[in-house]
Amino acid sequence: MYKEIRSEFEKIKIENKLLNELLSAFEKKAKTENLHSGCLVQVTDQNGGTFQGRFIRYNERRKEFIVLKDDSSEVNVTSRESINILLKGFEYITDKKLYLNELKSKELDNILKDSALPSYLSDKEYLNIKIVRISSPKLGYLIMFFEIFEYNPVLKIKVPEMYTKMGEYLQLHIIDKDIVDISPISKERYQKQE
Repeated sequence: MYKEIRSEFEKIKIENKLLNELLSAFEKKAKTENLHSGCLVQVTDQNGGTFQGRFIRYNERRKEFIVLKDDSSEVNVTSRESINILLKGFEYITDKKLYLNELKSKELDNILKDSALPSYLSDKEYLNIKIVRISSPKLGYLIMFFEIFEYNPVLKIKVPEMYTKMGEYLQLHIIDKDIVDISPISKERYQKQE
Protein backbone atom coordinates (compact mmCIF):
# COMPACT_ATOMS: atom_id res chain seq x y z
CA MET A 1 0.00 0.00 0.00
CA TYR A 2 2.82 2.42 0.83
CA LYS A 3 5.50 0.94 -1.44
CA GLU A 4 4.39 3.11 -4.37
CA ILE A 5 4.20 6.22 -2.19
CA ARG A 6 7.70 5.59 -0.81
CA SER A 7 8.98 5.03 -4.34
CA GLU A 8 7.38 8.24 -5.61
CA PHE A 9 8.69 10.13 -2.58
CA GLU A 10 12.27 8.94 -3.28
CA LYS A 11 11.90 9.77 -7.00
CA ILE A 12 10.81 13.32 -6.18
CA LYS A 13 13.73 13.79 -3.78
CA ILE A 14 16.19 12.71 -6.51
CA GLU A 15 14.47 14.89 -9.11
CA ASN A 16 14.49 17.87 -6.74
CA LYS A 17 18.22 17.47 -6.21
CA LEU A 18 18.78 17.52 -9.98
CA LEU A 19 16.46 20.50 -10.45
CA ASN A 20 18.25 22.41 -7.68
CA GLU A 21 21.57 21.78 -9.41
CA LEU A 22 20.14 22.95 -12.76
CA LEU A 23 18.60 26.03 -11.20
CA SER A 24 21.82 27.05 -9.49
CA ALA A 25 23.62 26.81 -12.86
CA PHE A 26 21.54 29.69 -14.28
CA GLU A 27 22.95 33.13 -13.59
CA LYS A 28 20.90 35.50 -15.68
CA LYS A 29 17.41 36.43 -14.51
CA ALA A 30 15.01 38.26 -16.84
CA LYS A 31 11.43 39.46 -16.91
CA THR A 32 8.50 37.94 -18.75
CA GLU A 33 4.94 39.17 -18.99
CA ASN A 34 3.27 35.76 -18.52
CA LEU A 35 2.03 35.25 -14.97
CA HIS A 36 1.21 31.60 -14.18
CA SER A 37 0.43 29.75 -10.97
CA GLY A 38 3.67 28.81 -9.24
CA CYS A 39 5.74 31.70 -10.69
CA LEU A 40 8.43 33.12 -8.45
CA VAL A 41 7.62 36.84 -8.16
CA GLN A 42 8.79 39.94 -6.38
CA VAL A 43 6.03 42.25 -5.14
CA THR A 44 6.53 45.93 -4.43
CA ASP A 45 4.14 47.17 -1.76
CA GLN A 46 2.64 50.69 -1.43
CA ASN A 47 5.53 51.83 0.81
CA GLY A 48 8.20 50.77 -1.70
CA GLY A 49 9.17 47.64 0.23
CA THR A 50 9.52 44.34 -1.59
CA PHE A 51 9.05 40.66 -0.85
CA GLN A 52 9.34 37.45 -2.82
CA GLY A 53 6.64 34.83 -3.10
CA ARG A 54 4.73 32.53 -5.43
CA PHE A 55 1.85 33.70 -7.58
CA ILE A 56 -1.09 31.39 -6.74
CA ARG A 57 -4.06 32.65 -8.74
CA TYR A 58 -6.03 35.65 -9.89
CA ASN A 59 -9.30 36.30 -8.04
CA GLU A 60 -11.55 37.50 -10.86
CA ARG A 61 -14.38 38.56 -8.54
CA ARG A 62 -12.17 40.78 -6.36
CA LYS A 63 -9.73 41.72 -9.16
CA GLU A 64 -6.78 40.67 -6.97
CA PHE A 65 -3.62 38.67 -7.55
CA ILE A 66 -3.02 36.15 -4.74
CA VAL A 67 0.66 35.73 -3.81
CA LEU A 68 1.95 33.21 -1.27
CA LYS A 69 4.84 34.69 0.71
CA ASP A 70 7.76 32.54 1.85
CA ASP A 71 6.31 32.54 5.39
CA SER A 72 3.16 30.81 3.98
CA SER A 73 0.91 33.84 4.37
CA GLU A 74 -1.24 34.94 1.43
CA VAL A 75 -1.14 38.52 0.20
CA ASN A 76 -3.78 40.08 -2.06
CA VAL A 77 -2.18 42.39 -4.64
CA THR A 78 -4.44 44.74 -6.59
CA SER A 79 -1.95 46.10 -9.13
CA ARG A 80 -0.32 43.88 -11.79
CA GLU A 81 2.40 46.52 -12.18
CA SER A 82 3.63 45.85 -8.63
CA ILE A 83 4.37 42.20 -9.50
CA ASN A 84 7.73 41.43 -11.12
CA ILE A 85 8.22 37.89 -12.47
CA LEU A 86 11.77 36.86 -11.54
CA LEU A 87 12.34 33.90 -13.89
CA LYS A 88 11.58 33.07 -17.53
CA GLY A 89 12.18 30.36 -20.09
CA PHE A 90 13.88 27.17 -18.98
CA GLU A 91 14.76 28.77 -15.67
CA TYR A 92 11.04 29.39 -15.04
CA ILE A 93 10.08 25.82 -16.04
CA THR A 94 12.76 24.34 -13.79
CA ASP A 95 11.85 26.52 -10.83
CA LYS A 96 8.11 25.85 -11.20
CA LYS A 97 8.64 22.07 -11.46
CA LEU A 98 10.88 22.18 -8.40
CA TYR A 99 8.27 24.17 -6.45
CA LEU A 100 5.44 21.78 -7.40
CA ASN A 101 7.66 18.77 -6.53
CA GLU A 102 8.41 20.27 -3.13
CA LEU A 103 4.67 20.69 -2.45
CA LYS A 104 4.00 17.07 -3.54
CA SER A 105 6.98 15.85 -1.50
CA LYS A 106 5.60 17.50 1.65
CA GLU A 107 2.21 15.89 1.03
CA LEU A 108 3.76 12.43 0.51
CA ASP A 109 5.94 12.86 3.59
CA ASN A 110 2.83 13.62 5.66
CA ILE A 111 1.10 10.52 4.26
CA LEU A 112 4.10 8.33 5.11
CA LYS A 113 4.26 9.54 8.73
CA ASP A 114 3.03 6.76 11.04
CA SER A 115 2.62 4.37 8.10
CA ALA A 116 5.06 1.69 9.33
CA LEU A 117 3.36 -1.59 10.18
CA PRO A 118 3.48 -2.81 13.77
CA SER A 119 6.20 -5.45 14.22
CA TYR A 120 3.54 -8.07 15.02
CA LEU A 121 2.34 -7.89 11.40
CA SER A 122 5.78 -8.13 9.78
CA ASP A 123 5.75 -11.95 9.38
CA LYS A 124 2.02 -12.30 8.57
CA GLU A 125 0.53 -12.77 5.12
CA TYR A 126 -3.20 -12.70 5.96
CA LEU A 127 -4.57 -11.23 9.15
CA ASN A 128 -8.18 -10.85 10.31
CA ILE A 129 -8.88 -7.73 12.35
CA LYS A 130 -11.71 -5.94 14.14
CA ILE A 131 -11.77 -2.14 13.93
CA VAL A 132 -12.18 -0.54 17.35
CA ARG A 133 -11.58 3.12 16.50
CA ILE A 134 -10.48 5.34 13.65
CA SER A 135 -8.91 8.80 13.60
CA SER A 136 -10.09 11.76 11.54
CA PRO A 137 -8.85 11.59 7.95
CA LYS A 138 -5.98 13.80 6.78
CA LEU A 139 -4.96 13.92 3.12
CA GLY A 140 -7.26 10.94 2.46
CA TYR A 141 -5.60 8.70 5.09
CA LEU A 142 -6.44 7.87 8.68
CA ILE A 143 -5.18 5.81 11.58
CA MET A 144 -7.17 2.63 12.17
CA PHE A 145 -6.97 1.06 15.63
CA PHE A 146 -7.78 -2.65 15.62
CA GLU A 147 -7.83 -5.88 17.58
CA ILE A 148 -6.71 -9.34 16.54
CA PHE A 149 -8.77 -12.26 17.81
CA GLU A 150 -7.21 -13.66 21.02
CA TYR A 151 -4.38 -11.11 20.97
CA ASN A 152 -4.61 -8.45 23.68
CA PRO A 153 -3.00 -5.17 22.64
CA VAL A 154 -4.78 -2.81 20.30
CA LEU A 155 -2.61 -2.09 17.25
CA LYS A 156 -2.79 0.65 14.66
CA ILE A 157 -2.13 1.09 10.96
CA LYS A 158 -2.49 3.99 8.57
CA VAL A 159 -4.81 3.29 5.63
CA PRO A 160 -6.67 5.20 2.91
CA GLU A 161 -10.00 6.34 4.34
CA MET A 162 -12.00 4.37 1.74
CA TYR A 163 -11.25 1.13 3.61
CA THR A 164 -13.20 2.21 6.68
CA LYS A 165 -16.45 1.97 4.70
CA MET A 166 -16.02 -1.81 4.35
CA GLY A 167 -17.28 -2.72 7.80
CA GLU A 168 -16.06 -3.57 11.28
CA TYR A 169 -14.23 -6.81 10.38
CA LEU A 170 -11.48 -6.83 7.77
CA GLN A 171 -8.77 -9.09 6.40
CA LEU A 172 -5.35 -7.59 5.66
CA HIS A 173 -3.21 -9.11 2.93
CA ILE A 174 0.44 -8.32 3.65
CA ILE A 175 3.41 -8.85 1.31
CA ASP A 176 6.96 -7.70 2.09
CA LYS A 177 5.84 -5.73 5.17
CA ASP A 178 3.31 -3.76 3.12
CA ILE A 179 -0.49 -4.05 3.05
CA VAL A 180 -1.46 -4.85 -0.54
CA ASP A 181 -5.19 -5.49 -0.04
CA ILE A 182 -7.94 -5.08 2.53
CA SER A 183 -11.16 -7.12 2.28
CA PRO A 184 -14.33 -7.19 4.38
CA ILE A 185 -14.99 -10.41 6.34
CA SER A 186 -17.71 -11.71 8.65
CA LYS A 187 -17.62 -11.68 12.44
CA GLU A 188 -17.52 -15.51 12.37
CA ARG A 189 -14.47 -15.52 10.15
CA TYR A 190 -12.76 -13.02 12.44
CA GLN A 191 -13.51 -15.30 15.41
CA LYS A 192 -12.21 -18.31 13.45
CA GLN A 193 -15.63 -19.98 13.46
CA GLU A 194 -15.80 -20.36 9.66
